[in-house]
Amino acid sequence: MNRNNLEGKSRAGSAFLLIDASCSTNLIALVVPDRQVRLTRTFPGREYPGENLLSACEAWLDGCAIKGEDLDYFATSHGPGSLTGLRVAGSFIRTLAQVFCKPVITLNSLWVLERSLGQEEREVVTIIQARQDRYFVRFRSAQDPDDYALLTGEELFERRPPEAFYCLEERCDLIRRFPDRFAGSDYVLQRLDPDCYIEGVAQAIQNRAGKEYHEISLHYGGQSVAEEVFYRKKGSMI
Repeated sequence: MNRNNLEGKSRAGSAFLLIDASCSTNLIALVVPDRQVRLTRTFPGREYPGENLLSACEAWLDGCAIKGEDLDYFATSHGPGSLTGLRVAGSFIRTLAQVFCKPVITLNSLWVLERSLGQEEREVVTIIQARQDRYFVRFRSAQDPDDYALLTGEELFERRPPEAFYCLEERCDLIRRFPDRFAGSDYVLQRLDPDCYIEGVAQAIQNRAGKEYHEISLHYGGQSVAEEVFYRKKGSMI
């Protein structure tokens, strides 16, 4: 890839395709400033599985007469979030980046969800459902966008700051499971906001944060459910 060309384009406004399936609502976006194209769409994951997202993107590209080589970047989330969704979107993005020899922008889904909330002066605790009794948790006071923890419900309540505002991904079950713990607390059920996501990608491009397709590393909080079941039964691979 020609990084000098990309650096010039990033200042003028780079073109990119975004595919995200890290949370319960999937998201795609196509941004091509030179052609005044800015398309976004969200899909309920259960009604429109991640495997269909690439077809929706292809329909956009065909409809706008845009080819893969016309794009400067591809973008997705590196997690944390749904293992299946991350793998599906990550696989799409890796393949597209490899085929068209373009760099990839990846963002932390907790950080994007926090940005989707807008301005909040108090400490914000952002939470995405992991699996079983565990949750991906980020505190706004953390400096690194990838500074988050994988906690049980009880661990979360032990560590939560006083008077915090809770930003929970829209299908997180914490409030249903612990209604008494949330009594008197301020919270919102939130989904990823496409405009905030696009702004985050544009900022990453300005910061020259693009990666090669083989450099993408997905964060999903350790072992998959299948791996956990296996190790619980067998103890080890030996």
